[in-house]
Amino acid sequence: MKFNVNSTIFLNAVSPVIGVATKSIDKTCDTANKLSISVEDKGITVKAFSGRVASSLFLSDTTIDDLAFSFDTEGCVTVDAASLVETLVSFVSNDDVIFELKTVEKSSRKELVISKKSDLEQFQVLPCFDKQISLPKITGEAVKTLKISRELYLYGIEKVSFSLGFEKSKERYLYWVLRTDEDKVRFVSGTGALFSCLDLSGDKILDSSPKKTNYLFHKDHTFVISKALSMRKDDEIKIEEFRPSNDESFAISITSGCLKLIMLGMNPNIKFPEENKIFGKEHDYKVVTRVEDWREIGLSVAATISDSEKKERRIHIAALSFDKAKKVINVNTQKMRSKRKVKMLDISEVEQEDLPKLTFVSNYIDCISRAAPEVGNLQMEFSTQDSPMIIRYHAQEKIAPAAELTNTNVATGITESFSALFVTQKEV
Repeated sequence: MKFNVNSTIFLNAVSPVIGVATKSIDKTCDTANKLSISVEDKGITVKAFSGRVASSLFLSDTTIDDLAFSFDTEGCVTVDAASLVETLVSFVSNDDVIFELKTVEKSSRKELVISKKSDLEQFQVLPCFDKQISLPKITGEAVKTLKISRELYLYGIEKVSFSLGFEKSKERYLYWVLRTDEDKVRFVSGTGALFSCLDLSGDKILDSSPKKTNYLFHKDHTFVISKALSMRKDDEIKIEEFRPSNDESFAISITSGCLKLIMLGMNPNIKFPEENKIFGKEHDYKVVTRVEDWREIGLSVAATISDSEKKERRIHIAALSFDKAKKVINVNTQKMRSKRKVKMLDISEVEQEDLPKLTFVSNYIDCISRAAPEVGNLQMEFSTQDSPMIIRYHAQEKIAPAAELTNTNVATGITESFSALFVTQKEV
């Protein structure tokens, strides 16, 4: 095997596959942390399989600009992914390098020699592995297909990532959901006590078959996949779901240009909660505040959580009390005491003099601003001190129905609706 490429362009191009090989791996998988590189006259194919996610990338001068690919001899080699990165980084930026598979003298052992094209006496040697990586076989035709903007997909993941579940005992919350409808896509995630829901709508923003369906993505796959896709420049991605009779063969693939990603090991029978039942509920009390006021509050509350509490993951409580007369929300913590105020721009008309006092896990206070747009208002909705509170972003100066709390991007024509739900916590 022998071929020539530009070292920097090649490394940048294969970085998504390297991420698949080295991140969120199944430690029992013997191909984790490795890459297979095969070459023929048409181009180079790079493969990785971490046990959870598989990836394949085809490189040529037609798929990657300025690759400087030239072919001498076909072949295939498997190397350590991290070692390949360190080797390529060791060359001067944009050096042309020659990959050559050689047999060690007086041995049957193979090694990969990467040399500077301009001076073959300068080289790096990588040991090789015998096993070549093959992608898992996907059986049957795709039962669902979705074409969507790559940037829109990544934006949706970013918006709901703060409420992804983490407890293995609550398996369904280790997944997040993408739902499609006519010219509309929804991203939903939750922990059981914290949820977020993003709706994006616009003319022809997606092409889905069937038009109304949903996809479940596992947390372990999500950050690997989103990182890989963020390194691409393709306008559109294609998502396909394969559901053979054997649940173990269930797979979702994502194609972005010459990059293919395959997610495995998911439970296709997971039932995610019906978010319309919680986000669509009408509440007795509604309050409008400014987003930027909550940023200072989040920092204030975070400063009251001690290092020992963080290490031991002890529950830390923040309380919200509503002063109708002064039109402020008082935010208090008790252990390392603090008190801050948020101005209410509007409050629903209620007969009661006092609104319920609400107590939350303090991290949720930080989430209020962290999930929000840079500027604007938010509408808080709740009924009792024991019921969840909904935060609806893109609020107006005055209280308005949930359907009217949207924001339309003038440049893209895409309309966004975004909400979060926080479960209250009894004081401890």
